[in-house]
Amino acid sequence: MINFLLESTISLVAFLAFYYLFLEREKMHQFNRFYLLFSIVISFVIPFLSFEIIEIIPVVQNIEPVKTQTFSSVIKEKSIEESVIPLKETINYVPYILWSLYGLITIVLVARFGKNCFKLISKSKSNPIVKYKNAKLILINEKTLPHTFLNSIFVNFEDYNSRKIEDELYTHELVHVTQKHTLDILFIEFLKSIFWFNPIFYFYKKAIQLNHEFLADEKVVHSYNNVTFYQNLLLQKGSNVQTIYLASNLNYLVTKKRLIMMTKNTSKKLALVKKVAIVPIFAALVYFFCIDIVAQEKIVNVKPNLTEVSEKSEVKNQITPEVLNEKKTIEFEEEFKEKESKTKINSKKVIVIDAGHGGHDFGAKINDELESKIVESLAKKIKLLNLNTEIEIILLREDDSFIALKERTDKINELNPNLLISLHLNTSKNTSTNGVSAYVSSENEFYKTSLEAANKLIDKISNNNLAKGDVKDVNLFIIKNSKCPAILLEVGYLTNENDKTYITSEDGESEIANRILAFLKQY
Repeated sequence: MINFLLESTISLVAFLAFYYLFLEREKMHQFNRFYLLFSIVISFVIPFLSFEIIEIIPVVQNIEPVKTQTFSSVIKEKSIEESVIPLKETINYVPYILWSLYGLITIVLVARFGKNCFKLISKSKSNPIVKYKNAKLILINEKTLPHTFLNSIFVNFEDYNSRKIEDELYTHELVHVTQKHTLDILFIEFLKSIFWFNPIFYFYKKAIQLNHEFLADEKVVHSYNNVTFYQNLLLQKGSNVQTIYLASNLNYLVTKKRLIMMTKNTSKKLALVKKVAIVPIFAALVYFFCIDIVAQEKIVNVKPNLTEVSEKSEVKNQITPEVLNEKKTIEFEEEFKEKESKTKINSKKVIVIDAGHGGHDFGAKINDELESKIVESLAKKIKLLNLNTEIEIILLREDDSFIALKERTDKINELNPNLLISLHLNTSKNTSTNGVSAYVSSENEFYKTSLEAANKLIDKISNNNLAKGDVKDVNLFIIKNSKCPAILLEVGYLTNENDKTYITSEDGESEIANRILAFLKQY
Protein backbone atom coordinates (compact mmCIF):
# COMPACT_ATOMS: atom_id res chain seq x y z
CA MET A 1 0.00 0.00 0.00
CA ILE A 2 2.85 2.39 0.88
CA ASN A 3 4.56 1.63 -2.44
CA PHE A 4 1.31 2.35 -4.29
CA LEU A 5 0.84 5.69 -2.53
CA LEU A 6 4.45 6.77 -3.07
CA GLU A 7 4.67 5.77 -6.73
CA SER A 8 1.23 7.11 -7.64
CA THR A 9 1.87 10.41 -5.83
CA ILE A 10 5.25 10.89 -7.53
CA SER A 11 3.58 10.20 -10.90
CA LEU A 12 0.75 12.64 -10.14
CA VAL A 13 3.23 15.36 -9.13
CA ALA A 14 5.31 14.80 -12.28
CA PHE A 15 2.26 14.96 -14.59
CA LEU A 16 0.79 18.02 -12.83
CA ALA A 17 4.13 19.86 -12.81
CA PHE A 18 4.40 19.25 -16.57
CA TYR A 19 0.87 20.61 -17.00
CA TYR A 20 1.58 23.82 -15.07
CA LEU A 21 4.92 24.40 -16.81
CA PHE A 22 4.04 23.58 -20.42
CA LEU A 23 0.30 23.09 -21.02
CA GLU A 24 -1.85 25.38 -18.84
CA ARG A 25 -0.99 28.61 -20.67
CA GLU A 26 -1.54 27.14 -24.14
CA LYS A 27 -4.84 27.28 -26.00
CA MET A 28 -5.48 23.53 -26.38
CA HIS A 29 -8.11 23.10 -23.70
CA GLN A 30 -9.76 19.89 -24.94
CA PHE A 31 -6.39 18.11 -24.90
CA ASN A 32 -5.63 19.54 -21.46
CA ARG A 33 -8.95 18.33 -20.10
CA PHE A 34 -8.31 14.71 -21.03
CA TYR A 35 -4.63 15.00 -20.13
CA LEU A 36 -5.55 15.92 -16.54
CA LEU A 37 -8.09 13.09 -16.25
CA PHE A 38 -5.97 10.38 -17.86
CA SER A 39 -2.84 11.42 -15.95
CA ILE A 40 -4.71 10.57 -12.75
CA VAL A 41 -5.78 7.17 -14.10
CA ILE A 42 -2.29 6.38 -15.42
CA SER A 43 -0.72 7.36 -12.09
CA PHE A 44 -2.95 4.78 -10.38
CA VAL A 45 -2.02 2.11 -12.94
CA ILE A 46 1.78 2.59 -12.97
CA PRO A 47 2.39 1.01 -9.50
CA PHE A 48 0.72 -2.20 -10.73
CA LEU A 49 2.76 -2.50 -13.93
CA SER A 50 5.83 -4.74 -13.91
CA PHE A 51 8.21 -5.51 -16.78
CA GLU A 52 11.13 -7.88 -16.25
CA ILE A 53 14.42 -7.61 -18.11
CA ILE A 54 16.60 -10.73 -17.84
CA GLU A 55 20.32 -9.93 -17.57
CA ILE A 56 22.48 -12.83 -18.70
CA ILE A 57 25.57 -13.53 -16.54
CA PRO A 58 28.06 -15.88 -18.28
CA VAL A 59 29.51 -18.62 -16.06
CA VAL A 60 32.48 -20.70 -17.30
CA GLN A 61 32.28 -24.48 -16.75
CA ASN A 62 34.75 -27.20 -17.71
CA ILE A 63 33.30 -30.35 -19.30
CA GLU A 64 35.02 -33.54 -18.13
CA PRO A 65 34.79 -36.43 -20.61
CA VAL A 66 35.29 -39.09 -17.94
CA LYS A 67 33.69 -38.63 -14.56
CA THR A 68 34.08 -41.41 -12.02
CA GLN A 69 33.51 -39.41 -8.86
CA THR A 70 30.09 -39.89 -7.30
CA PHE A 71 28.27 -37.46 -5.05
CA SER A 72 27.01 -39.01 -1.90
CA SER A 73 23.28 -38.64 -1.32
CA VAL A 74 23.81 -38.56 2.43
CA ILE A 75 25.58 -35.63 4.08
CA LYS A 76 26.87 -35.84 7.62
CA GLU A 77 25.06 -33.51 9.96
CA LYS A 78 26.46 -31.82 13.03
CA SER A 79 24.97 -32.87 16.31
CA ILE A 80 22.46 -30.22 17.30
CA GLU A 81 21.82 -29.50 20.93
CA GLU A 82 20.26 -26.12 20.32
CA SER A 83 16.49 -26.00 20.57
CA VAL A 84 14.23 -24.34 18.00
CA ILE A 85 13.78 -20.65 18.70
CA PRO A 86 10.07 -20.06 19.25
CA LEU A 87 8.34 -17.39 17.15
CA LYS A 88 7.20 -14.44 19.17
CA GLU A 89 3.86 -13.35 17.76
CA THR A 90 3.28 -9.81 18.99
CA ILE A 91 0.29 -7.71 18.02
CA ASN A 92 1.09 -4.25 16.73
CA TYR A 93 -1.96 -2.08 17.35
CA VAL A 94 -0.63 1.01 15.53
CA PRO A 95 -1.78 -0.13 12.04
CA TYR A 96 -5.26 -0.89 13.41
CA ILE A 97 -5.49 2.56 14.99
CA LEU A 98 -4.30 4.32 11.83
CA TRP A 99 -6.65 2.34 9.58
CA SER A 100 -9.56 3.01 11.92
CA LEU A 101 -8.79 6.74 11.89
CA TYR A 102 -8.48 6.73 8.10
CA GLY A 103 -11.75 4.80 7.75
CA LEU A 104 -13.62 7.16 10.07
CA ILE A 105 -12.49 10.32 8.24
CA THR A 106 -13.14 8.72 4.84
CA ILE A 107 -16.69 7.72 5.82
CA VAL A 108 -17.40 11.29 6.98
CA LEU A 109 -16.06 12.80 3.74
CA VAL A 110 -17.83 10.29 1.49
CA ALA A 111 -21.08 10.96 3.41
CA ARG A 112 -20.52 14.70 2.91
CA PHE A 113 -19.91 14.12 -0.80
CA GLY A 114 -23.14 12.11 -1.11
CA LYS A 115 -25.10 14.66 0.90
CA ASN A 116 -24.08 17.52 -1.39
CA CYS A 117 -24.96 15.51 -4.48
CA PHE A 118 -28.36 14.73 -2.97
CA LYS A 119 -28.97 18.42 -2.10
CA LEU A 120 -28.34 19.56 -5.67
CA ILE A 121 -30.49 16.78 -7.13
CA SER A 122 -33.29 17.58 -4.65
CA LYS A 123 -33.04 21.29 -5.48
CA SER A 124 -33.41 20.52 -9.18
CA LYS A 125 -36.62 18.56 -8.48
CA SER A 126 -38.25 20.85 -5.92
CA ASN A 127 -38.02 24.12 -7.89
CA PRO A 128 -39.69 25.32 -11.12
CA ILE A 129 -38.08 23.93 -14.27
CA VAL A 130 -37.81 25.61 -17.67
CA LYS A 131 -36.49 23.69 -20.68
CA TYR A 132 -33.65 25.56 -22.37
CA LYS A 133 -32.10 23.92 -25.46
CA ASN A 134 -30.54 20.64 -24.22
CA ALA A 135 -30.51 21.72 -20.56
CA LYS A 136 -32.95 22.49 -17.77
CA LEU A 137 -33.13 25.89 -16.08
CA ILE A 138 -33.84 25.48 -12.36
CA LEU A 139 -35.41 28.67 -11.00
CA ILE A 140 -34.41 29.16 -7.37
CA ASN A 141 -35.11 31.93 -4.89
CA GLU A 142 -31.50 32.21 -3.73
CA LYS A 143 -29.59 35.24 -4.96
CA THR A 144 -26.89 33.54 -7.02
CA LEU A 145 -25.12 33.59 -10.36
CA PRO A 146 -25.89 30.81 -12.86
CA HIS A 147 -24.13 27.56 -12.01
CA THR A 148 -24.33 24.05 -13.45
CA PHE A 149 -24.76 20.53 -12.07
CA LEU A 150 -25.11 17.69 -14.60
CA ASN A 151 -27.72 18.94 -17.13
CA SER A 152 -29.29 21.52 -14.77
CA ILE A 153 -28.47 25.23 -14.79
CA PHE A 154 -29.46 26.96 -11.55
CA VAL A 155 -30.50 30.62 -11.97
CA ASN A 156 -32.22 33.18 -9.75
CA PHE A 157 -36.02 33.24 -10.27
CA GLU A 158 -36.24 37.05 -10.20
CA ASP A 159 -33.23 37.57 -12.51
CA TYR A 160 -34.71 35.11 -15.01
CA ASN A 161 -38.14 36.78 -15.09
CA SER A 162 -36.69 40.30 -15.35
CA ARG A 163 -34.23 39.12 -18.08
CA LYS A 164 -31.17 40.28 -16.16
CA ILE A 165 -29.14 37.22 -17.21
CA GLU A 166 -27.09 37.87 -20.35
CA ASP A 167 -27.05 35.39 -23.25
CA GLU A 168 -23.30 35.00 -22.84
CA LEU A 169 -23.82 33.52 -19.36
CA TYR A 170 -26.40 31.05 -20.67
CA THR A 171 -23.97 30.00 -23.43
CA HIS A 172 -21.18 29.68 -20.88
CA GLU A 173 -23.23 27.34 -18.68
CA LEU A 174 -24.49 25.35 -21.68
CA VAL A 175 -20.88 24.41 -22.46
CA HIS A 176 -20.59 22.90 -18.98
CA VAL A 177 -23.77 20.91 -19.66
CA THR A 178 -22.98 19.68 -23.18
CA GLN A 179 -19.36 18.74 -22.38
CA LYS A 180 -20.44 17.07 -19.10
CA HIS A 181 -17.94 18.94 -16.94
CA THR A 182 -19.81 17.92 -13.79
CA LEU A 183 -18.60 14.33 -14.27
CA ASP A 184 -14.99 15.53 -14.09
CA ILE A 185 -15.70 17.39 -10.86
CA LEU A 186 -17.55 14.42 -9.34
CA PHE A 187 -14.60 12.18 -10.24
CA ILE A 188 -11.97 14.40 -8.61
CA GLU A 189 -14.19 15.12 -5.58
CA PHE A 190 -14.65 11.40 -4.98
CA LEU A 191 -10.88 10.89 -5.13
CA LYS A 192 -10.45 13.76 -2.67
CA SER A 193 -12.80 11.97 -0.29
CA ILE A 194 -10.84 8.71 -0.52
CA PHE A 195 -7.33 10.21 -0.61
CA TRP A 196 -8.09 13.17 1.66
CA PHE A 197 -4.59 13.03 3.13
CA ASN A 198 -2.98 13.71 -0.26
CA PRO A 199 -2.97 17.45 -1.14
CA ILE A 200 -2.13 16.81 -4.81
CA PHE A 201 -5.81 16.15 -5.57
CA TYR A 202 -6.75 19.65 -4.38
CA PHE A 203 -4.38 21.11 -6.99
CA TYR A 204 -5.80 18.77 -9.61
CA LYS A 205 -9.33 19.99 -8.87
CA LYS A 206 -8.28 23.64 -9.30
CA ALA A 207 -6.56 22.84 -12.60
CA ILE A 208 -9.58 20.89 -13.91
CA GLN A 209 -12.09 23.60 -12.94
CA LEU A 210 -9.99 26.38 -14.46
CA ASN A 211 -9.68 24.40 -17.70
CA HIS A 212 -13.48 24.02 -17.73
CA GLU A 213 -13.79 27.79 -17.60
CA PHE A 214 -11.29 28.13 -20.45
CA LEU A 215 -13.43 25.78 -22.55
CA ALA A 216 -16.65 27.68 -21.77
CA ASP A 217 -15.03 31.08 -22.38
CA GLU A 218 -13.62 29.90 -25.71
CA LYS A 219 -17.12 28.92 -26.87
CA VAL A 220 -18.61 32.30 -25.80
CA VAL A 221 -15.88 34.32 -27.53
CA HIS A 222 -16.24 32.26 -30.69
CA SER A 223 -20.07 32.58 -30.70
CA TYR A 224 -20.40 36.32 -29.94
CA ASN A 225 -17.05 37.68 -31.15
CA ASN A 226 -17.09 40.47 -28.55
CA VAL A 227 -14.19 39.83 -26.20
CA THR A 228 -14.27 43.27 -24.54
CA PHE A 229 -17.93 43.05 -23.57
CA TYR A 230 -17.54 39.50 -22.22
CA GLN A 231 -14.45 40.45 -20.22
CA ASN A 232 -16.29 43.40 -18.62
CA LEU A 233 -19.22 41.09 -17.89
CA LEU A 234 -16.96 38.65 -16.03
CA LEU A 235 -15.43 41.44 -13.99
CA GLN A 236 -18.85 42.82 -13.13
CA LYS A 237 -20.43 39.46 -12.21
CA GLY A 238 -17.36 37.89 -10.66
CA SER A 239 -17.08 40.40 -7.81
CA ASN A 240 -20.22 39.01 -6.12
CA VAL A 241 -19.57 35.33 -6.78
CA GLN A 242 -20.74 32.60 -4.42
CA THR A 243 -18.88 29.28 -4.70
CA ILE A 244 -21.20 26.29 -5.04
CA TYR A 245 -19.77 22.91 -4.04
CA LEU A 246 -19.76 20.31 -6.90
CA ALA A 247 -20.99 22.90 -9.43
CA SER A 248 -19.23 24.87 -12.15
CA ASN A 249 -18.98 28.51 -11.00
CA LEU A 250 -17.67 31.86 -12.09
CA ASN A 251 -14.59 32.50 -9.96
CA TYR A 252 -13.11 35.97 -9.43
CA LEU A 253 -9.75 34.58 -8.25
CA VAL A 254 -9.06 33.03 -11.66
CA THR A 255 -10.60 35.81 -13.76
CA LYS A 256 -7.18 37.29 -14.65
CA LYS A 257 -6.00 34.01 -16.18
CA ARG A 258 -9.25 33.70 -18.10
CA LEU A 259 -9.00 37.26 -19.47
CA ILE A 260 -5.46 36.60 -20.71
CA MET A 261 -6.44 33.26 -22.28
CA MET A 262 -9.27 34.86 -24.31
CA THR A 263 -6.78 36.89 -26.34
CA LYS A 264 -4.06 34.24 -26.58
CA ASN A 265 -3.24 32.11 -29.63
CA THR A 266 -1.19 28.90 -29.80
CA SER A 267 0.34 27.67 -33.05
CA LYS A 268 -0.42 24.11 -34.12
CA LYS A 269 3.29 23.23 -34.29
CA LEU A 270 3.93 24.44 -30.74
CA ALA A 271 0.86 22.58 -29.49
CA LEU A 272 2.06 19.37 -31.18
CA VAL A 273 5.57 19.68 -29.71
CA LYS A 274 4.19 20.15 -26.19
CA LYS A 275 1.80 17.21 -26.58
CA VAL A 276 4.63 14.91 -27.70
CA ALA A 277 6.88 16.16 -24.87
CA ILE A 278 4.82 14.17 -22.36
CA VAL A 279 6.16 10.87 -23.79
CA PRO A 280 9.62 11.14 -22.11
CA ILE A 281 7.93 11.88 -18.77
CA PHE A 282 5.77 8.78 -19.05
CA ALA A 283 8.73 6.65 -20.22
CA ALA A 284 10.86 7.81 -17.27
CA LEU A 285 8.12 6.91 -14.76
CA VAL A 286 7.68 3.45 -16.31
CA TYR A 287 11.47 2.90 -16.30
CA PHE A 288 11.94 3.80 -12.63
CA PHE A 289 8.80 2.15 -11.24
CA CYS A 290 7.94 -0.75 -13.57
CA ILE A 291 11.25 -2.24 -14.76
CA ASP A 292 12.83 -5.06 -12.71
CA ILE A 293 16.17 -6.56 -13.75
CA VAL A 294 16.44 -10.31 -13.10
CA ALA A 295 19.89 -11.91 -13.23
CA GLN A 296 20.12 -15.26 -15.04
CA GLU A 297 23.31 -17.26 -15.32
CA LYS A 298 24.31 -18.79 -18.66
CA ILE A 299 26.65 -21.77 -18.80
CA VAL A 300 29.69 -21.32 -21.05
CA ASN A 301 31.24 -24.76 -21.64
CA VAL A 302 35.02 -25.08 -22.11
CA LYS A 303 36.32 -28.35 -23.60
CA PRO A 304 39.27 -29.99 -21.78
CA ASN A 305 42.63 -30.88 -23.32
CA LEU A 306 42.04 -33.70 -25.84
CA THR A 307 45.53 -35.09 -25.25
CA GLU A 308 44.69 -35.75 -21.59
CA VAL A 309 41.49 -37.52 -22.64
CA SER A 310 43.47 -39.73 -25.06
CA GLU A 311 45.98 -40.67 -22.34
CA LYS A 312 43.19 -41.58 -19.95
CA SER A 313 41.61 -43.79 -22.62
CA GLU A 314 44.91 -45.64 -23.14
CA VAL A 315 45.24 -46.31 -19.43
CA LYS A 316 41.67 -47.60 -19.33
CA ASN A 317 42.42 -50.10 -22.14
CA GLN A 318 45.32 -51.56 -20.13
CA ILE A 319 43.06 -52.87 -17.30
CA THR A 320 43.71 -56.57 -16.56
CA PRO A 321 40.91 -59.16 -15.91
CA GLU A 322 41.86 -59.35 -12.21
CA VAL A 323 41.50 -55.60 -11.83
CA LEU A 324 38.24 -55.72 -13.78
CA ASN A 325 36.74 -58.37 -11.45
CA GLU A 326 37.81 -56.39 -8.39
CA LYS A 327 36.27 -53.23 -9.87
CA LYS A 328 32.94 -55.04 -10.53
CA THR A 329 32.85 -56.23 -6.91
CA ILE A 330 33.44 -52.69 -5.62
CA GLU A 331 30.81 -51.28 -7.99
CA PHE A 332 28.26 -53.90 -6.81
CA GLU A 333 28.91 -53.01 -3.16
CA GLU A 334 28.61 -49.29 -3.90
CA GLU A 335 25.37 -49.85 -5.83
CA PHE A 336 23.93 -51.87 -2.91
CA LYS A 337 24.90 -49.15 -0.41
CA GLU A 338 23.42 -46.46 -2.69
CA LYS A 339 20.09 -48.32 -2.95
CA GLU A 340 20.04 -48.82 0.81
CA SER A 341 20.80 -45.13 1.35
CA LYS A 342 18.03 -44.06 -1.06
CA THR A 343 15.55 -46.34 0.70
CA LYS A 344 16.35 -44.61 4.00
CA ILE A 345 16.04 -41.19 2.41
CA ASN A 346 12.68 -42.02 0.85
CA SER A 347 11.26 -42.66 4.30
CA LYS A 348 11.64 -38.95 5.12
CA LYS A 349 11.22 -35.63 3.34
CA VAL A 350 14.46 -34.60 1.66
CA ILE A 351 14.72 -30.85 1.14
CA VAL A 352 17.63 -29.37 -0.80
CA ILE A 353 18.51 -25.78 0.13
CA ASP A 354 20.58 -24.03 -2.51
CA ALA A 355 22.32 -20.88 -1.29
CA GLY A 356 22.57 -18.86 -4.50
CA HIS A 357 25.83 -17.57 -6.00
CA GLY A 358 29.11 -18.11 -4.09
CA GLY A 359 32.83 -17.52 -4.56
CA HIS A 360 33.65 -14.95 -7.21
CA ASP A 361 29.93 -14.77 -8.08
CA PHE A 362 28.69 -12.84 -5.03
CA GLY A 363 25.39 -11.71 -6.61
CA ALA A 364 23.99 -8.39 -5.40
CA LYS A 365 26.21 -6.09 -3.35
CA ILE A 366 25.16 -3.11 -1.24
CA ASN A 367 28.09 -1.53 0.61
CA ASP A 368 29.72 -4.50 2.41
CA GLU A 369 26.64 -6.72 2.30
CA LEU A 370 26.92 -9.59 -0.22
CA GLU A 371 23.94 -11.63 -1.38
CA SER A 372 26.00 -14.85 -1.45
CA LYS A 373 27.06 -14.44 2.21
CA ILE A 374 23.56 -13.56 3.47
CA VAL A 375 21.81 -16.52 1.81
CA GLU A 376 24.63 -18.88 2.88
CA SER A 377 24.11 -17.83 6.51
CA LEU A 378 20.34 -18.27 6.18
CA ALA A 379 20.73 -21.74 4.64
CA LYS A 380 22.96 -22.84 7.54
CA LYS A 381 20.48 -21.43 10.05
CA ILE A 382 17.64 -23.45 8.47
CA LYS A 383 19.67 -26.64 8.74
CA LEU A 384 20.83 -25.83 12.27
CA LEU A 385 17.31 -25.22 13.59
CA ASN A 386 15.83 -28.34 12.00
CA LEU A 387 15.19 -30.90 14.76
CA ASN A 388 12.41 -32.67 12.87
CA THR A 389 13.57 -36.26 12.21
CA GLU A 390 11.10 -36.55 9.33
CA ILE A 391 12.82 -33.76 7.41
CA GLU A 392 16.37 -33.97 6.08
CA ILE A 393 17.93 -30.67 5.04
CA ILE A 394 20.74 -30.94 2.49
CA LEU A 395 22.76 -27.83 1.61
CA LEU A 396 24.34 -27.61 -1.83
CA ARG A 397 27.07 -25.39 -0.41
CA GLU A 398 28.10 -24.77 3.19
CA ASP A 399 30.95 -22.38 2.47
CA ASP A 400 31.69 -19.48 0.15
CA SER A 401 32.56 -21.64 -2.84
CA PHE A 402 31.49 -21.26 -6.45
CA ILE A 403 29.34 -24.03 -7.90
CA ALA A 404 28.27 -23.81 -11.54
CA LEU A 405 24.57 -24.07 -12.30
CA LYS A 406 24.97 -27.32 -14.27
CA GLU A 407 26.80 -28.91 -11.36
CA ARG A 408 24.10 -27.73 -8.95
CA THR A 409 21.29 -29.27 -10.98
CA ASP A 410 23.24 -32.51 -11.45
CA LYS A 411 23.62 -32.84 -7.67
CA ILE A 412 19.95 -31.97 -7.11
CA ASN A 413 18.74 -34.56 -9.62
CA GLU A 414 21.08 -37.19 -8.15
CA LEU A 415 19.62 -36.55 -4.69
CA ASN A 416 16.05 -36.71 -6.05
CA PRO A 417 14.63 -34.51 -3.24
CA ASN A 418 11.00 -33.77 -2.40
CA LEU A 419 11.61 -30.05 -2.87
CA LEU A 420 14.31 -27.59 -3.91
CA ILE A 421 14.46 -24.09 -2.44
CA SER A 422 17.06 -21.82 -4.04
CA LEU A 423 17.72 -18.81 -1.79
CA HIS A 424 18.39 -15.39 -3.31
CA LEU A 425 17.93 -11.67 -2.58
CA ASN A 426 16.27 -9.21 -4.92
CA THR A 427 17.33 -5.71 -6.01
CA SER A 428 15.55 -2.77 -7.56
CA LYS A 429 16.40 0.75 -8.70
CA ASN A 430 13.43 1.85 -6.63
CA THR A 431 14.64 1.57 -3.02
CA SER A 432 11.05 1.54 -1.72
CA THR A 433 10.34 -1.79 -3.46
CA ASN A 434 10.36 -4.52 -0.82
CA GLY A 435 9.02 -7.89 0.24
CA VAL A 436 9.46 -11.62 -0.30
CA SER A 437 8.66 -13.10 -3.73
CA ALA A 438 9.31 -16.32 -5.63
CA TYR A 439 9.89 -17.75 -9.10
CA VAL A 440 8.78 -21.07 -10.57
CA SER A 441 9.26 -22.46 -14.07
CA SER A 442 6.44 -23.67 -16.32
CA GLU A 443 9.04 -25.83 -18.12
CA ASN A 444 9.55 -27.86 -14.94
CA GLU A 445 7.45 -31.06 -14.98
CA PHE A 446 6.41 -30.33 -11.37
CA TYR A 447 5.22 -26.81 -12.24
CA LYS A 448 1.79 -27.01 -10.58
CA THR A 449 3.24 -28.45 -7.37
CA SER A 450 5.99 -25.81 -7.41
CA LEU A 451 3.46 -22.99 -7.93
CA GLU A 452 1.24 -24.17 -5.07
CA ALA A 453 4.23 -24.61 -2.75
CA ALA A 454 5.69 -21.22 -3.67
CA ASN A 455 2.45 -19.41 -2.82
CA LYS A 456 2.24 -21.17 0.54
CA LEU A 457 5.91 -20.48 1.25
CA ILE A 458 5.82 -16.70 0.70
CA ASP A 459 2.52 -16.56 2.59
CA LYS A 460 4.26 -18.28 5.52
CA ILE A 461 7.37 -16.08 5.44
CA SER A 462 5.67 -12.70 4.99
CA ASN A 463 4.96 -10.73 8.17
CA ASN A 464 4.98 -7.18 9.52
CA ASN A 465 8.70 -6.88 8.69
CA LEU A 466 8.59 -8.56 5.28
CA ALA A 467 5.83 -7.71 2.81
CA LYS A 468 4.19 -10.44 0.73
CA GLY A 469 5.08 -10.31 -2.96
CA ASP A 470 4.11 -12.33 -6.03
CA VAL A 471 4.98 -15.70 -7.52
CA LYS A 472 6.15 -15.32 -11.11
CA ASP A 473 6.76 -17.78 -13.92
CA VAL A 474 10.36 -17.32 -15.11
CA ASN A 475 12.37 -20.09 -16.78
CA LEU A 476 15.59 -19.72 -14.77
CA PHE A 477 18.17 -22.47 -15.23
CA ILE A 478 18.16 -24.15 -11.83
CA ILE A 479 14.37 -24.32 -11.33
CA LYS A 480 13.78 -25.29 -14.96
CA ASN A 481 16.22 -28.20 -15.04
CA SER A 482 15.68 -29.65 -11.57
CA LYS A 483 13.66 -32.89 -11.73
CA CYS A 484 11.63 -32.09 -8.63
CA PRO A 485 9.34 -29.30 -7.37
CA ALA A 486 11.61 -26.23 -7.41
CA ILE A 487 11.26 -22.71 -6.01
CA LEU A 488 13.64 -19.81 -6.40
CA LEU A 489 12.92 -17.70 -3.31
CA GLU A 490 13.78 -14.00 -3.26
CA VAL A 491 13.82 -13.53 0.53
CA GLY A 492 13.70 -9.72 0.29
CA TYR A 493 15.27 -6.67 -1.36
CA LEU A 494 18.87 -5.88 -0.52
CA THR A 495 18.27 -2.38 -1.93
CA ASN A 496 15.49 -1.75 0.61
CA GLU A 497 16.88 -0.61 3.97
CA ASN A 498 14.09 -2.19 6.06
CA ASP A 499 14.35 -5.55 4.28
CA LYS A 500 18.15 -5.58 4.53
CA THR A 501 18.15 -4.70 8.24
CA TYR A 502 15.58 -7.39 9.05
CA ILE A 503 17.16 -10.19 6.97
CA THR A 504 20.71 -9.58 8.23
CA SER A 505 19.72 -9.30 11.89
CA GLU A 506 20.05 -12.37 14.15
CA ASP A 507 16.38 -12.29 15.14
CA GLY A 508 15.20 -11.71 11.58
CA GLU A 509 17.31 -14.54 10.17
CA SER A 510 16.08 -16.95 12.88
CA GLU A 511 12.46 -15.94 12.32
CA ILE A 512 12.71 -16.48 8.55
CA ALA A 513 14.44 -19.85 9.08
CA ASN A 514 11.76 -20.99 11.53
CA ARG A 515 8.96 -19.91 9.19
CA ILE A 516 10.55 -21.89 6.33
CA LEU A 517 10.82 -24.94 8.63
CA ALA A 518 7.16 -24.50 9.64
CA PHE A 519 6.25 -24.52 5.94
CA LEU A 520 8.35 -27.65 5.32
CA LYS A 521 6.63 -29.45 8.18
CA GLN A 522 3.25 -28.87 6.48
CA TYR A 523 4.56 -29.47 2.94
